[in-house]
Amino acid sequence: MIDSRLTGETAEDIYLGLLNLRGVFAGSFDTHSFDGIIFDTHNKYFKVGCSPFYVQIKCRGSAGDNYNTQGFPPEKISAIRRVAQKLGIPETSLYFVIGFYKNNDIRNVIYYTVPFSSLQVFKTSGQYRFSVKRCQDVMRDDDNIFCL
Repeated sequence: MIDSRLTGETAEDIYLGLLNLRGVFAGSFDTHSFDGIIFDTHNKYFKVGCSPFYVQIKCRGSAGDNYNTQGFPPEKISAIRRVAQKLGIPETSLYFVIGFYKNNDIRNVIYYTVPFSSLQVFKTSGQYRFSVKRCQDVMRDDDNIFCL
């Protein structure tokens, strides 16, 4: 059995580490609603908003050769917005990160980083729905979304 809490923490560490490897300082910001803080002062990757950026990182694994989709309730996105507002963080500095891996191997994780201003295209009638294909399709039209 896979420990999802440990997998989530590992996914967060990998994402933040990848940004650090690319020359953008990123650190853990383990608070209610946020997992990381990123100082992309030259907007190399985070093109919407001003540094520092705050990220919520979610990861979805699959036991097989295909990536699973990831759903996220609108209420949780609203809660993140409320926390940010209470902390004085502008919504333009908020990003949602979705990681996907397959074959129960987090070493092959891919991440899509989506500014909150671009989340609406992922919203369905019940929740926000993310898949590798959907993220790639949206990225073609929205250059504010990036993949690591």
